[in-house]
Amino acid sequence: MKYKAAKLERKKLTILIALVFLSIVTTLITASYVIFRIEADANHKTVSSQQTNEISQQQDLFRLTFETIEADLNLLAGHNDLSHLINTYDKDKKTHLVALQDELFHFIDHKKTYDKVRFINMAGDEVIRVNNEQGKARIVPPEELQNKANRYYFDTTLNLKRNQIFISPLDLNMERGEVESPQKPIIRFGLSIYDQHGNKQGIFVLSYLAENLLHSLKLNAKTKDHHLLLVNADGYWLKAISPKEEWGFMYKEKENEVMAMKFPLAWKKISTQESGQFVNNKGMFTFNSIHPLSNQLNTSTNFMHYQVLSNNYVWKIISFHPLDKLVAHKNATLKRYIWMNIFLILVLAITFFSFFRLKLKALDSRRALKEKDALVHNVVKTAFDGIVTINAYGVITSFNPAALAMFGYEKHEVIGENIKLIIPSPHHEKHSYYLARYIKTLEPHIIGIPRELEGVSKSGEKFPIELCVSAKESDDEWLFIGMIRDIRERKAMQEKLERMATTDDLTQVYNRGFFSQQLKHELNRATRYNQKLSLILLDVDWFKSVNDEFGHPAGDAMLVTIARAAKKMSRDIDFVTRYGGEEFAIILPETDQENAFICAERLRKEIAGITVVYDGNRIQRTISIGVACLSAPYPKDIDHFIKMADDALYHAKKTGRNKSVVWTQALNQRAN
Repeated sequence: MKYKAAKLERKKLTILIALVFLSIVTTLITASYVIFRIEADANHKTVSSQQTNEISQQQDLFRLTFETIEADLNLLAGHNDLSHLINTYDKDKKTHLVALQDELFHFIDHKKTYDKVRFINMAGDEVIRVNNEQGKARIVPPEELQNKANRYYFDTTLNLKRNQIFISPLDLNMERGEVESPQKPIIRFGLSIYDQHGNKQGIFVLSYLAENLLHSLKLNAKTKDHHLLLVNADGYWLKAISPKEEWGFMYKEKENEVMAMKFPLAWKKISTQESGQFVNNKGMFTFNSIHPLSNQLNTSTNFMHYQVLSNNYVWKIISFHPLDKLVAHKNATLKRYIWMNIFLILVLAITFFSFFRLKLKALDSRRALKEKDALVHNVVKTAFDGIVTINAYGVITSFNPAALAMFGYEKHEVIGENIKLIIPSPHHEKHSYYLARYIKTLEPHIIGIPRELEGVSKSGEKFPIELCVSAKESDDEWLFIGMIRDIRERKAMQEKLERMATTDDLTQVYNRGFFSQQLKHELNRATRYNQKLSLILLDVDWFKSVNDEFGHPAGDAMLVTIARAAKKMSRDIDFVTRYGGEEFAIILPETDQENAFICAERLRKEIAGITVVYDGNRIQRTISIGVACLSAPYPKDIDHFIKMADDALYHAKKTGRNKSVVWTQALNQRAN
């Protein structure tokens, strides 16, 4: 009976455990399937959203590019030398022709995004042409200029109304009737040019290197699981998955290379809709329409209008996510959940079996320990900071992936090596001393306290790190764990903020805030130790006329030039600052009145001999200088000291400008 009762109890216990086990497994599988569906849907929505955003960003890029080209064309067409060249009132046309050529040369050389720019007269003859040849601008000599009267863009642009811009289709450049090799995608922009009487004098044509736009499609496809494509209204590939399929309308042998042949179902939707997203048997297609001739891409002005070559001038930008990539991602998620369930079921089976065998307590203890170790190992492995352990002798015993990436080593290159491999002298010696003293005295001089020092990478580069060390003793052996953080970015940001707080943005000399702080420091030091100190205040003579006559950018160029000259002629211990507007101040430590005046005069003469060339204009200005030096009675404070220099400066400007005046007691009495 006892045996049967025990057997029955075991049977009941077995059935109970089995029912609980099966219930848990069923719940686990059901929950996993629900979570899988949620995650799969979320992944699909994420991919969908990413493709839509990518298309939108690319559309914005196209719009900004066209706005930039339009602005460039209007700027060049309105150039002053072009106006002089086409109007009859100016007889010195050769000078303006050369000046315009030079301007267009620098434009092409600077922009790098245009193939050529040219001015064509009413007869179709090229008057000026500047080419972009392998990234360098070249002015085409007269003997190489051509007649373009028979080119489609000449008549079309010439027939435009005032303020209308012509845009050609996106095609490949032709040379001597054949497609240029290597291929050069081009979009031509044209504008009619009028003289002072409103008569047409020719056209201005700007050829844009469209490869910049097409290349952006490749750059913006950040992952290999999808493609960014571009087709014209007829479905010909302007940017295809394979370059061999592109530009079918330019080659007779490729006239069938259209989207309708490769993706017929997708093209049927894309060609008849403005935008959208769908999934078919080929994959996910996200698309939008770009109308180069509409206000969709022309938001910069309200008075310019594009000349429409075709009512069907439209591009389709498409993000294509192949079906196999979508399915592979979903299958990978499903596979992950299947393996996760298998793993969890096995764990449950082991747990229930162990409980049945009356070893649950021991197994739970061991499992908890293993899970803790696994968690610690996972934390160490996935931590963003470097984690390094060493023994009492400084030998490295572990080195996590973040530390390997930080110092540029492979794991086998560091394990068993001394910590001085990554901590150079003298930091290594100090570090070893602190650890040895801790083992001996348990004084936590550095234990648990973050500190900054230098690390050295495998390449030998030294860089700042933050190190926090903890200690652990086990079985009479010491283990030290170091948490290491790369603080290069933090240090760079601190230096940048410090520089921004003390430097004038325009001239890159010290700003007024730094000037006040430093002058106060130097004045206190000089009066305390009876040292020499001088202060120079300089003001640009007739500076307002520079801004009024040549514009504020020219004035800025003048200020930058003066600041550079002042820094060049100053000593390392001097402090050149922008005091305000067109005024500069120079603090001269350990400098008496005689040498301060010599310095001021040298700087004044240097500035008087400098010519600032801006936008073709040669600008010269002089400066007036006031000098103040420490002498009895000493200035009460920096405001008093500054006023001494300012009074001297005022006297210099009042008595004729372009001179240096030293403050004296007599000058002060006259001023009062």
